[in-house]
Amino acid sequence: MRPMERREMRFKLSEKDIEFSIKELLSNEAAAGIVADFMLSTGLLQQFHDTDPQAIGLEVIEEASDKG
Repeated sequence: MRPMERREMRFKLSEKDIEFSIKELLSNEAAAGIVADFMLSTGLLQQFHDTDPQAIGLEVIEEASDKG
């Protein structure tokens, strides 16, 4: 994990009086954008880059219709 981005995220959270705890981060709507920016800037979710879109429901498989 990149220390600079982590410090920046913690600073932004503290500016908005958001406690750095899992409970607070999951329940406070204002934390969502800050945490999302952190995840994007660090590439935290890059491990899911090659995930099959159909497997996770982003694409729908068109079923062949029965003709005949």
